[in-house]
Amino acid sequence: MANKAHLRDWHNSIAEQCVKRLQRSLTEEETKFITSHIGFMALEAIEDSVKTLSISALEELLNSKTDE
Repeated sequence: MANKAHLRDWHNSIAEQCVKRLQRSLTEEETKFITSHIGFMALEAIEDSVKTLSISALEELLNSKTDE
């Protein structure tokens, strides 16, 4: 597992990419979706999705519920 600083930076990077793609601020739920994932593979998948999904599919992903 990544250290806390690296994890925080990765979460922030993904959120910034989302903001650029969506051209708006993220909602609390969307931010929570990103920060609820801490595993390398999950974050890689989310980051890849941010770059490749359509805007509507990205919004759907960010608003999907996670198992807490």
